Amino acid sequence: MSQTQQEKAQLLLQQGLHYKDASEYEAAITSFNKALEIQPDFYEAWLEKGIILAWDLHYYEEAVTSFKAVIKCKPDDYFAWHQLGQVELEGLAELEASLISFNKALEFKPDDYDTWWDRSFVLYQLGRHEEALASYAKTLEIKPDSPIAWDEKGFLLGDMGRYEEALVCFDKALEFKPDSSMFWQDKGCFLRKMGRYEEALTCFDKALELEPDNSIAWEEKGFLLGDMGRYDEALACFDKALEFEADNNSA
Repeated sequence: MSQTQQEKAQLLLQQGLHYKDASEYEAAITSFNKALEIQPDFYEAWLEKGIILAWDLHYYEEAVTSFKAVIKCKPDDYFAWHQLGQVELEGLAELEASLISFNKALEFKPDDYDTWWDRSFVLYQLGRHEEALASYAKTLEIKPDSPIAWDEKGFLLGDMGRYEEALVCFDKALEFKPDSSMFWQDKGCFLRKMGRYEEALTCFDKALELEPDNSIAWEEKGFLLGDMGRYDEALACFDKALEFEADNNSA
């Protein structure tokens, strides 16, 4: 390939990136495709094309093709392996395939928090609880102040019947993000499972103080009040849940 062709491919890449910045995604893809016609092994063009296809246009199968082309150009690119795994997980729900991709990413960047976190979630979804628990431990070793990883680990421990340990995790999540309505809600759900109703009610009230239109928290509070025999208050909570769910769906 001549220098002139390389320069043209680079210009087309830059044109595509400008289109991407302007949210003109189809035009960006056209520019990347033209660059790839000139230079079929153009790593950056395949990568940028894959990112747009996956996360802006949601063309997941085509995104997989692009990320696999990136990997063919550069087999040790942890980022491309991670992106491939995310598409397989979030776009295609191909859990086993995503696990393979995340494991490959970690071969090339063993201390990458995001990949460990995604890997942990996949193992959890696959029902491989002990492996997931070990993976979350590694995730939190890398980033001990990750509230979402603590929260997910709490759910995992809860599914394993280890409620007291789960509560420790929810407390850790709240330690790092005390203004999260979702984390207060999650803690409340597990306290309800444990029969600690008054503590659970305090958590749901805190969740709703932080996010009054949290329809899930209203619903969970309704279930709790029903367990407590406070049926009129429970019905009022369900009405609130329906009100805010309708508002959120119409937004």
